[in-house]
Order: sequence, then structure tokens, then C-alpha cells
Amino acid sequence: MAFKTTLSDLRNGIEEIHREMMRQQRDGEASNAAVVAKVRRDKVEEVALLTDELVDIALIKLLNEVSSRKGVRNFDAGTLDLFDRYRGIPKSVTILKGKKKSTSLLTIVQADLWLKARMQKPADDRHEPFRRMVDDCRPFQRSEDDTLATMMERRAQAERLPTV
Repeated sequence: MAFKTTLSDLRNGIEEIHREMMRQQRDGEASNAAVVAKVRRDKVEEVALLTDELVDIALIKLLNEVSSRKGVRNFDAGTLDLFDRYRGIPKSVTILKGKKKSTSLLTIVQADLWLKARMQKPADDRHEPFRRMVDDCRPFQRSEDDTLATMMERRAQAERLPTV
């Protein structure tokens, strides 16, 4: 029976190469580029066999980085960012393992679940603007299916109406 190379095997090989390169350097440093070059040289067969999985991992990592970007989101052509008064709101969030959803299309329940999973540490306030935005949306919720974008549009409309 043929031996099947796994990602774990490659990880272990990378770890060995990394550890060996750091040991060889008197300062305990090893650059990523040098380690990767040695892995490509020494683990040619493993890398070739696992290329599809490695590409998938890299693309998922890039997708996670892109969806975590903060900044202006255009909902339609010519529409300003509804969340512009809140800094640090991701463009999309993971709602299930391997599944992301546009932040603007989250419901209050989905947003609360996302926040609950990330606000376990009391000292961690990175997601405070997101929590504040969700709380600001609550008064404008009319149904369980309302999205954050819908509630923010209602809020913007209410703010434009003259008060009596």
C-alpha cells in the first residue's frame, strides 16, 4: 500500500526545516522566504502532491483577509456607506464555519451571535464599534428578517425627518 502524504506530514517537515534553520543561525532567526525556499527544495514531492490543498488554504486565507477589511462599502451605485459613522466594521463576517455573509445583510440575531463569539474577553474592545452599531439598529427593527442595512436606512430616514 502506497504512503499518502498529508498536510500534517508537510507541516511537520516545515517545522523541522524551520527549527533546523533557526538552530544553524546563531541569532535564532530564520526568514520566511528562506524557510519557504528550503521547503520547496527539500519537499518537492510533498508540495507537488498537496498543491491543490495548499492553494485552497492560501485562497481561503486571502478571502478571510479581504472579508475582514474595514472601510467604505457601497451597497448600490451612488449609495454612501450606511455604516460610515462606525469605524472598524468588517465588510463580511463568518456566520458558520466556512460561510461568510455581508455585514449589511446580517440580521440582529446573526450580528448578536457573531459578537457573542468574539467578545468573550472583557478587555478586548476591538468589536465595540460593531456592537454599538448593532445596538443603534435595534430600535429600527420591525421583523426578525430585517437586515442591518434596512435598519440603518430607516435610522437615516428618521434622522432626516423634521421633529415636531
